Amino acid sequence: MRMAAHVLRPLLLLALVLATLAGRDAHASEKTGAVARFARNTGKALGYGAGMVVTSALALSKKWNQPMLDKAGRPVTLKLASYDSTLRVRHGAFLGPKIVAAAQRMKTRTGLERLGHSFVLGFGVGATVAPRQEGKLEGKLMAQLHGL
Repeated sequence: MRMAAHVLRPLLLLALVLATLAGRDAHASEKTGAVARFARNTGKALGYGAGMVVTSALALSKKWNQPMLDKAGRPVTLKLASYDSTLRVRHGAFLGPKIVAAAQRMKTRTGLERLGHSFVLGFGVGATVAPRQEGKLEGKLMAQLHGL
């Protein structure tokens, strides 16, 4: 629980700063748009980083390290040069789409709500993309280790 407080404090501080910037000139759509883009991109970067960390940590789990199967029941593989890398269950997008769906349900009436929506939407997009990218990175590293 203590770790969560260390992670949440900077995020809350960032949200407060962004809200202050958004509230300075609510009628200037350029500034509000720039702040919303900054919030979305910040959320995306944090979501991507969190997704990479969680996906990497799930490598220790037997359940999440099983091969990912396609609809026909065959393992999903990535072709990297002359090396085939099998994707794992952990390389699927699980939480990211749920975060995006939650962002779509958020209220966006006030500037602060729109700012939060942009941040959470970006976080979900980053968390959606990260697991597959981690799988590609892992495959490239394995290809390098095998000398291909």
